[in-house]
Amino acid sequence: MRAHWQTLVSDRYRTGFIMTIAACIMWAFSGIGAEYLFTTSNIVPEWLVVLRLFLSAAIMLGICRIKYGKDVYKPLKDIKNYKYLLFYAIFGVAFCQFSYFKVISLSNAGTGTVLEFFSPVFILLWFALSSRTLPSKSAMLACLCAIVGIFFVATGGDFTSLKISERTLLWGLLAAITTAIYTIAPTKLFESFPTDLILAWAFLIGGIVLAPLVQPWQHTPQITGQQWFVAIFVTIIMGTVITSNLFMIGIKSIGATKAGLYATIEPLVASILTVVLFNTSFSLGQALGSMLILLVPFVMELKALPRMIKAYQAKRTSKHKQTAIRKI
Repeated sequence: MRAHWQTLVSDRYRTGFIMTIAACIMWAFSGIGAEYLFTTSNIVPEWLVVLRLFLSAAIMLGICRIKYGKDVYKPLKDIKNYKYLLFYAIFGVAFCQFSYFKVISLSNAGTGTVLEFFSPVFILLWFALSSRTLPSKSAMLACLCAIVGIFFVATGGDFTSLKISERTLLWGLLAAITTAIYTIAPTKLFESFPTDLILAWAFLIGGIVLAPLVQPWQHTPQITGQQWFVAIFVTIIMGTVITSNLFMIGIKSIGATKAGLYATIEPLVASILTVVLFNTSFSLGQALGSMLILLVPFVMELKALPRMIKAYQAKRTSKHKQTAIRKI
């Protein structure tokens, strides 16, 4: 069975799929780490995100300097790259991270990641508008699943009230939009430069732009050694440096659309960890909504299933013919 699967999916696609899934699982742990910090200390998103951006930039630029030498400055030498790099750094990196952590601070990691991963709808809308073509039936069904799902997450199925605050919902939708930008915006840059190099500069630029806006120096926290470990290792090294590189490798291998869709595994992992580690409860309606959102990538792949079956049948037919010829 495994061999049959390998005949249907290329090595490049498998690598991209694995990298994307691994990145999203680690992102889920990063969200849980942030929730732990917000609930056990006076750390606020403004302070954590700026620290995350600058430390990630320092680590990654140091690695890139060793790997690429003087070419580390190459993306900055051509002024034509500036508009792409600035847009990605500000809206795809800085605002994406800040809005995500803001949602977690207002609710929990499970709710934050579920709301953030409404982003496939915006990704699909972008590609539909940019290509001036209507989405496929499976894409429209996926959007419907996401819209109904986010309604249930927000209301628990009760039309008269919200189970989460309006601020949480607003920041969650902003996180979804900026996550879509994070997925789509850097594709042109990645055609010309290494993934880790673009990420490193984006983190630095994002930190420089965000710092004066949120003024983290006004929110200096008092934290323990254990909390420092969670902040540095879980949310920065694992949750930013490693995951960002893995996810961008996934985008280069399988494309922005599929990477964004497969990434919806993150809310499932984050929700399970939130329930297990923080005893957070979700209503039946919210659980149903989360499942509908998680169905999005599977619905998107419905149109690929017939092609896969047909390819498999063609492969088997070809093998049978070759065997028959050898016997003759």
